[in-house]
Amino acid sequence: MFGKDFKRLMLFTPTETDVVCQITEHRDRPKPLRAFDQIPMHSGSQLLQAKLVADYLESRRVVFLGDYDCMSLVIGRLAKEKIIKPPEHMVVLDFDRRVLRFIKER
Repeated sequence: MFGKDFKRLMLFTPTETDVVCQITEHRDRPKPLRAFDQIPMHSGSQLLQAKLVADYLESRRVVFLGDYDCMSLVIGRLAKEKIIKPPEHMVVLDFDRRVLRFIKER
């Protein structure tokens, strides 16, 4: 995963960046609650993380436990745009109903 492959993953296309920013910068995304220790990732870090785990998640059943960063949406949208291959199935579990509502509405 290091060397040339890693450098390739670090090159972001405008489409990839737009997909992530449409989620992370969405006006209806809930504000973080420090009491829940919700600290959002930067868009670039989130895109890199999604690309790094994409091969591992491909065709698997995935559970996101606590998804304030909306990584499930990022992976789903990147897969819809054919940028990565999708997991077989995704489930999101979170105690913050605002996050679940935001994800469900997208």
